[in-house]
Amino acid sequence: MKAAEDAELERHAAADRAGRDAAREHYDPRAVQEKWQERWAAMDLFRASDDPEDRRPRTYLLDMFPYPSGDLHMGHAEAYAIGDAVARYFFQRGDNVLHPIGWDAFGLPAENAAIRNNSHPADWTYANIETQAASFRRYAVSFDWSRRLFTCDPGYYRWNQWLFLRFYERGLASSPTARTATSTGVPSTRRCSPTSRSSPAGASGAAPRWSGGS
Repeated sequence: MKAAEDAELERHAAADRAGRDAAREHYDPRAVQEKWQERWAAMDLFRASDDPEDRRPRTYLLDMFPYPSGDLHMGHAEAYAIGDAVARYFFQRGDNVLHPIGWDAFGLPAENAAIRNNSHPADWTYANIETQAASFRRYAVSFDWSRRLFTCDPGYYRWNQWLFLRFYERGLASSPTARTATSTGVPSTRRCSPTSRSSPAGASGAAPRWSGGS
């Protein structure tokens, strides 16, 4: 009887040891993800080449810019998986792919979100951008991280202003009248024109372009 009890106890002990061994060898997806994403970041796999001697076909792929109101959600995961698949297709074909990422961070919504959270708009917006960037990296999307754009930066929106003024000066951004809606929702007829004919401070005479592009 004693021998049978000892054998049963030994069987349970062996099962416990096997369970502990299995737990130690258990697949940890977070650890594996962090390991390989660190390796991929160091390799800088998706940086577009500026080398004019690079004769590979050039492909420019632009996803919509997310609005940095908080972290990403599953709708972002679905939308950016499509662009990522297209970019990777052209990478596999051997193209020199320019796949930047930016944030639609300019305007009243950012200010209102900051007010609701008792924060300065710049602090609130840039903090959310970094949060979303970290999530994008966990998605392992094939962005060229050396080309990050923020539409709230003067260095970005100066070119919007510059382009609008060029269109206006050539008669391409003006209409005698256009129907708009006032803050009360009442339709109104107003003239469309810029507030200034001067170029943005520091704007050069050359339009922006992909460095090294044709």
